Amino acid sequence: MIQMSYSDGLYFNSLCEQLCQSIKTGKELHTAADRIRNQADRIRKKADGYWSLPKGRLSFLQALEALASVLEHHATVSTIQMLKREFTQVLFKVNPRCRVLFLAQEVSVWPSLQGVYETMSADPRFETRLVYVPFIHPNQKKEDTNYSRYQKMGLPVQAHTDYSLTEDNPDIVFFAKPYDQIPKEFYISEVERIVEKTVYIPYGMETTYNLVRYGFQDYLHYRVWRHVVYGEFVKSVGARWGYRNGENIVVWGHPRMDYYRSGCHSEIPSGWEDKIRGKRVICWCPHHTILPGPERVSTWMENHETVFEQIRKHPDLVLLWRPHPMLFGALVNNGYMRADEVETFIAEKTAEDNIILDQSEDYHAAFEVSDALITDGTTFSMEYLGTGKPLMLTISDITQYYNHEEAEKGLYVAQNPADIVAFIENVVCGQKDYKKAARQEYARKMLFIPENMYIAQYITECIFRDLQEDQIQMARNMM
Repeated sequence: MIQMSYSDGLYFNSLCEQLCQSIKTGKELHTAADRIRNQADRIRKKADGYWSLPKGRLSFLQALEALASVLEHHATVSTIQMLKREFTQVLFKVNPRCRVLFLAQEVSVWPSLQGVYETMSADPRFETRLVYVPFIHPNQKKEDTNYSRYQKMGLPVQAHTDYSLTEDNPDIVFFAKPYDQIPKEFYISEVERIVEKTVYIPYGMETTYNLVRYGFQDYLHYRVWRHVVYGEFVKSVGARWGYRNGENIVVWGHPRMDYYRSGCHSEIPSGWEDKIRGKRVICWCPHHTILPGPERVSTWMENHETVFEQIRKHPDLVLLWRPHPMLFGALVNNGYMRADEVETFIAEKTAEDNIILDQSEDYHAAFEVSDALITDGTTFSMEYLGTGKPLMLTISDITQYYNHEEAEKGLYVAQNPADIVAFIENVVCGQKDYKKAARQEYARKMLFIPENMYIAQYITECIFRDLQEDQIQMARNMM
């Protein structure tokens, strides 16, 4: 039995109800018939890309055209009700559950979607699918093992080559990255031809104007039905710098922050404890955007010697070095080091008794064992607020940081290498976190946290509510 999707069935049923109400009030329905036919034509014409229309959508179009035909021949309440029953219960069934597709990429990105996926998978209102779509970037140097990692996590993941959007006919598709460095059939421009409801939950929690193009100015940001952000200030940035005045941006919080409210603990990799042995730990996360220019965020070139020198001077500290996965590739590809020099450099540093290189997919262990964070002011800086621990921004221009006036009150900011030294000696070693209260206040101002539920649950409820309201309103607009 061919099924209409949940959202198409909801719309068709709502449309029939609206038409019956209009007939009862004596309203002329020829205009509605024209609008319905035009809608069916638009859906057909739009589906001219990689994916063909699913059978369920074709059934939906058949129902719309039959409805328009009835309206053109003096429809009655009984004829519309009969048509509704014929198409939704006899000829075709309507899927009773909302089918949702999650497009997974690197395992390190998964926390952005994981909570919503798990919540919807356990909710009888939803039917979930998980498909791995590889992300390709020239600075990536490691072999792509993400698909097998998802399998080892026990998730029912499908390879993108084994999945058909046409056969599945989802109501909603979730994205975690806006970039087109993926197989073309999963570009937003291809998916939106047959799926009207798309949702973007950013893979990171954006924080700097330097990278605003990647947060709000790609085609995906413009086209998605809902773009989820972690706070009101972020929405104001999107409203100013995006192309839709923030009309599709919703402040629903970021699922990554649920981890810090849940009491979860991560498994600490073997070998770490041999170096830590009760010492205080600094987590250091340098970014990969090292090239000079307006999009440069990384301060690796200015600060890496200072950081390593301080670790040499403080054998009672451990540096948990967690570089962006593309930092080493960027150093090679942009001519700062040769590949063999990078390998030698890494080997020399990790041979030290108090330096750990963390290249694992899951960063939660690094956050858990660390006593403080030093970062270039990118996505980790906002998420680390969930730990309550002190953090320092090594950012070249603090005015490029979102809400920087408030950020400077609660976060430690390095204007020069001497500030890094002071942070290590006073805050980390001396344990004098004099910005703790201000940092907590900054977190309250920046992060939306719903009451009495996890963020993933809140997003799930908002999605279901908005889907229903949109489909019903679309039916009303046909009158």
